[in-house]
Amino acid sequence: AESSSGRAADAAGHGADLTSKAILRLDTIGLACVDENPTEEDAMKYRFTLAYIAAIPATNWLFAYVGVLPIPGTGYVFHPLAFLVGFWLVLRDFAHREIGDHWVIAPVLLGMGLSFLTSDPRIAMASAIAFLLSEAIDYIVYRLSNKPIAQRILASSAASVPVDSILFSGIAFGLASINVVTFSVMLAAKMAGACVVAGFLWKHR
Repeated sequence: AESSSGRAADAAGHGADLTSKAILRLDTIGLACVDENPTEEDAMKYRFTLAYIAAIPATNWLFAYVGVLPIPGTGYVFHPLAFLVGFWLVLRDFAHREIGDHWVIAPVLLGMGLSFLTSDPRIAMASAIAFLLSEAIDYIVYRLSNKPIAQRILASSAASVPVDSILFSGIAFGLASINVVTFSVMLAAKMAGACVVAGFLWKHR
């Protein structure tokens, strides 16, 4: 048991180290496109974008170590990482505000690339397809909305979360994993992130 725990800890440390090194390298490359001498201030300017890039592979990597939880009163289970994914989908909206329309797809592609280096290929592929399509929907809704940011976050998440949930679960775990109960719980879990952020922004507007 101690040997297994040690191997898991070593794997965790290796995965986190690899991801952080890759992010630092991507940070340098990305900032170099804007400024020949990137500074700490430049990095802070793109903090949400960098956080979004890191969040994608980190969450996919965690699927190897975090198990499912039972849904009380049913015979079904759901993955608790759905709560994190809801916040990461909102991060995309903040990255959009930082880097603009022309570059908004770049963080998604970089995060997907890192996922294939650090995560199970099946999870990485499911995440890549789900993120690309759901984020395209998120982008369109967020871009076309003229509402305040809190309402834009809720609207874009409400449109993209169902697509992300169906595609990821269907590809990663098979169509049999999709049913009304688990789908409803996943939607609620992911939308919770959008509601928390939107509520905070609305309160401090």
